[in-house]
Amino acid sequence: MAALNYNRYIPIIKENYAMKTPEEVTRARTQAQAKYDKSHTTGFYMKLNTGTDQDILSWLEKQSSKQGAIKQLIREEIRRES
Repeated sequence: MAALNYNRYIPIIKENYAMKTPEEVTRARTQAQAKYDKSHTTGFYMKLNTGTDQDILSWLEKQSSKQGAIKQLIREEIRRES
């Protein structure tokens, strides 16, 4: 079996993965994340009153993942309703 000559691939790799500035890398990542978010996610905003919703705010502050805790409660409610 003949050994592969990787040297012929080096110019292609250099061309496709040219060194980018940190700003270009950041911009590319931001654009890629925005594209993914647009097609795969939905967000919503919830406003809580610091006076009347203090119990909820205190509980949320104790959670390591606020999003995870809220999702878990919603899924428990969905199962309970089914």
